[in-house]
Amino acid sequence: MLRRRAGEFVKRSLPRTVEGHTVAEAAPAPGAAPPSRAAEFEPDPVIEAYKRHVDRTLLRQNLRRSVTERVANLMALQRLAVEARRAGRACGRDR
Repeated sequence: MLRRRAGEFVKRSLPRTVEGHTVAEAAPAPGAAPPSRAAEFEPDPVIEAYKRHVDRTLLRQNLRRSVTERVANLMALQRLAVEARRAGRACGRDR
């Protein structure tokens, strides 16, 4: 737990993270400028490997849509899935 005393924080038995830093040590002081994203996170090699195979332009395009448009697209996808499932069952019966 932290207490603020005369403009600084006093550490009191906080759980430690894997790196040996407490949660309070990782948190910025109130009113301080937030750290840059580059300094905050190091790239994860596994995530970077997956990112090579993902078309992020489609994700960005979808995020530009309103919530209503996204729900309408999801409903259209569900209708397509139902129709594909129905067609697959009908095709299986013909054999």
